[in-house]
Amino acid sequence: MTLIDLCNNALDLVGASSIDSLDEGSPEARLVSRLHGPVIDAVLRAYPWNSAQMRQVLEPLQVAPSWGYSTAFALPEAPDYCLRVLEVGQREQTMDWRIETLYDGGTSKRVIACNQTSSLPILFIRRLSDPGMMDPLLADVIAAELAVRLAAKLTESATRIQRLSDLTRARYRSAIGVDAREQGSASYTDPADWSAAPHPLWR
Repeated sequence: MTLIDLCNNALDLVGASSIDSLDEGSPEARLVSRLHGPVIDAVLRAYPWNSAQMRQVLEPLQVAPSWGYSTAFALPEAPDYCLRVLEVGQREQTMDWRIETLYDGGTSKRVIACNQTSSLPILFIRRLSDPGMMDPLLADVIAAELAVRLAAKLTESATRIQRLSDLTRARYRSAIGVDAREQGSASYTDPADWSAAPHPLWR
């Protein structure tokens, strides 16, 4: 699946015209171009999807937080931009840490601040801009979520928006059920009854 495929899947759900590229100049293309990135990031942050997880070992920065912690570790940037930190340190460790902004020579960095001075292993959710790297069920969730946002702009139909919101909840529930069964431990559990909860990204 390509990014255009994913965007067209969302447009199909809305009942709008499909697009050939994000820069073709049509109203649908302009709207999809503006919305698809934030929607993908938001869905990836909403749950620890297996296909978006990555492990890295970070090295300490030369500059430290001004107070409170002894060390800072820069979070991964492009191409594996960190959207959400899941684990810090080894599993048997108990570690006090925070995600903060640190200014280094006039440049701001997203960092993990803690008191560990050696290399720091982390597990995180990375940005997936290529739908080909996503689990197909995750791609379906993103298409439905994008369709909800598109419907609010392209149709202004409360009935269609509600129907798409219900579809999105159902797709979240199905995708999370499969994703959770493919994890080798109980580190993460399913959120409580997604079918009864408000829209996952609107709570």
